[in-house]
Amino acid sequence: MKRFFVFIVAIILLSGMPESAEANSSQAYKVGTSSLNVRNAPQINAEVIGSIPRGSTVQVYEKKYGWAKVVYNGRTGWVASTYLFRTS
Repeated sequence: MKRFFVFIVAIILLSGMPESAEANSSQAYKVGTSSLNVRNAPQINAEVIGSIPRGSTVQVYEKKYGWAKVVYNGRTGWVASTYLFRTS
């Protein structure tokens, strides 16, 4: 019973942790959906400040809660990281 409790606590703690970001670096990703909205904050209801077409490559500078911080057309914003695929 004690092992089960420890296991449940570990799952709860790990599921609440944000994705790790690569410190002081960026990674190249390709957009894998027809159009990817760029938002001014990492939230679904945040203002859309742009859109990135399919196949475009973006640099991801930070990841947080399923969102990726990018710079596109000179503007910094956030996109849903689900639609980004790492390039080789």
